[in-house]
Amino acid sequence: MAFVNENRNGGGFFKKHWSILILVAVFFNLLCLSGVLFNYNLLYIEIMHSFNSTSTQAGIPGAISFTFFSFTSPIVTVLYQILGHRITVVLGVSLCCAGLLSSSFVQHVAVLYITYGFMFGVGFNACNLTCTDMILRVFDKRNATRATCTALCAISVGFLMSPGIEWLYETYSWRVSFRILSVILACVGYSSALVMVDVTAKKKKSREKETEQSSRQQTVSIAKYCFLLRRRGYSFGLLAFILTAITITFTFISMGNFLLENGMEISSISFIIFMMGVGDLVGRIVAAIFSDKLPISRIYQHALSSLLTALPTVCLPFIGSHTGQTVVFIVMSLPRSLLIVLMPSIAMELATDNTTSESMAVSYLAFGIGAFTTPYLTDLIYEITGSYDIPWFICTGLYVLAAGFMLLADRARKQNLMTDVRQYNLVHKDTIEYKDTQIKTNQIDNRTLTAI
Repeated sequence: MAFVNENRNGGGFFKKHWSILILVAVFFNLLCLSGVLFNYNLLYIEIMHSFNSTSTQAGIPGAISFTFFSFTSPIVTVLYQILGHRITVVLGVSLCCAGLLSSSFVQHVAVLYITYGFMFGVGFNACNLTCTDMILRVFDKRNATRATCTALCAISVGFLMSPGIEWLYETYSWRVSFRILSVILACVGYSSALVMVDVTAKKKKSREKETEQSSRQQTVSIAKYCFLLRRRGYSFGLLAFILTAITITFTFISMGNFLLENGMEISSISFIIFMMGVGDLVGRIVAAIFSDKLPISRIYQHALSSLLTALPTVCLPFIGSHTGQTVVFIVMSLPRSLLIVLMPSIAMELATDNTTSESMAVSYLAFGIGAFTTPYLTDLIYEITGSYDIPWFICTGLYVLAAGFMLLADRARKQNLMTDVRQYNLVHKDTIEYKDTQIKTNQIDNRTLTAI
């Protein structure tokens, strides 16, 4: 009873730490989702054997899923602004579970384009983007990067599920595994959706008023998207996101086949994915702790991470030993993790305060565009040439180009800030001059009246 009364008065433990509770729920939700999607390298091999498909055909379901994982962000933004975060997460979890369950019964690889590619990708995006927006709402800007990095560490932990995913595929087949995973995802996902509410007991009434106002004011405006795309810094940032999406998706989809073609066993491939998950987790933890404290902006951090990822990438075609390839992939995963983690923060940094949701949605949209082109740019080249050397060289060049676009984005951002300061000074100066004129006029009027 004491806890209930305390909770009603707004002093309950969970109410005081509601943001932490949301962070934990988001972590476990993304953990289950990422364990399925980001271990697609293992499913890629299973699909090739199960349907006797080409490498491009086996890669398309994953590419579509990665695409809609980001591509439908503007639609998801509308959904959680109108329906609320909780309902949107419930819809996302339902789509993911339905996609996995229906995928387990398909008899043709093309059907996976819809069930696994579209349904699971859209559902994952609904959960990921809605949860990320919720974190940005309940944490202030000073802790926003740290909170998002902590939540997105779940994706790295999802990589660590690769031995378990491999064991499920080998023990029960990938079809039965999908049915098991859909049940686990439903239990975790629906439970996490219960806390997706930005409300506290102390501010409940004021929040209700704000919700009514926001439902009117948060109507998605085309003008906001046009305003974002007119900002040169933001446009350069989008180009960088597209280029990095192509390279990152290539490692998520085709890396397993690359290692398989080099004579590596599936158990060894699973171990490499596990170790990449460890490296990815370390990178995200470092970003969560030190990203806000570094003397350089997050945009420069992204550019530096792109260059650091390009260095091990360009070495892959020249390394023939399995040990060397394992080391290179682990080293690559460290800076690569920052490219994903920093996206929401950079979207906020390049946009304005009143276009935060729209900027994040368009950024994920750009990432989806890049992900969709991956199998047609990399796997198709592999089928033509019979080698992955050229795709790795292409990825290296794209990393370097992405770093260049990020530097241009930061330069344009600084120019916009200087322009805003100048406009503010002009308006402020005109206001002061107007007030001085009014004071002098009043003084003259007072002297005239005194003389009369």
